[in-house]
Amino acid sequence: MSTKALNTIALLLFVAVAWATAQTPSGTPPPQDDPLHGQHALKPFRLIGNIYYVGLSENTSFLITTREGNILLDPTYDGAVPYISKNIEQLGFKVKDTKIIIQAHAHTDHVEGLARFKELTGAKVLVMSEDAEVIADGGKSDFRSDGRQLWKPVKADQILQDGENVRLGGVTMVAHRTAGHTKGCTT
Repeated sequence: MSTKALNTIALLLFVAVAWATAQTPSGTPPPQDDPLHGQHALKPFRLIGNIYYVGLSENTSFLITTREGNILLDPTYDGAVPYISKNIEQLGFKVKDTKIIIQAHAHTDHVEGLARFKELTGAKVLVMSEDAEVIADGGKSDFRSDGRQLWKPVKADQILQDGENVRLGGVTMVAHRTAGHTKGCTT
C-alpha cells in the first residue's frame, strides 16, 4: 500500500474518531451502573474500503471485513457488546463471522467486552506480548491498578510481537507496539 493511501486511511480514522467524539451529549455524569459509561451507540458507517466504524461516541470500535471473516478492533465495554453487535448486523455482516479480535491496549474501555465477544464469536484473541498478562488476569497486574480485577480475564490465543503481520482473507495488518499508554499498546 502506498504512503499516500496509508496517510489517507490514517486521516479518515482520525476524522471518524473526532466526529464520534463530537456526537457525545454533554451534561451530568452518567450513573455508575450505566453500561455505556455515559456514551451512546452511533449509527455504524463505512470509513473506507473494507473498514467500518461500529463503536460508541467516545470509544472506537472498527470492523475490518475480509473474504474469510472479519477482524474486530477494540470491543470496548462489556455493556457495549449488544450495541456493537447490532451495528455490525446493521451493516449487513454477521457477528459470528468475526474471526480475530484485537485491542489497542489493556484498559477497561478497550477490553472489558473482550470475553463476551470471544464467547459470542469464537474468534481468536490476539494480544501484544507486553499486554498479555494484564488481559489474562483481568487487569490485576496493571501498573495503575490496586490489584482488583477490572474485567473478565481473557487468555490470548496468539501473542503478537512488534511488527508482526496479522493476516486474514487477503488482508494484512501490521501490529506495531507503541508502548507508553500501556506496555503493550498496539497501533
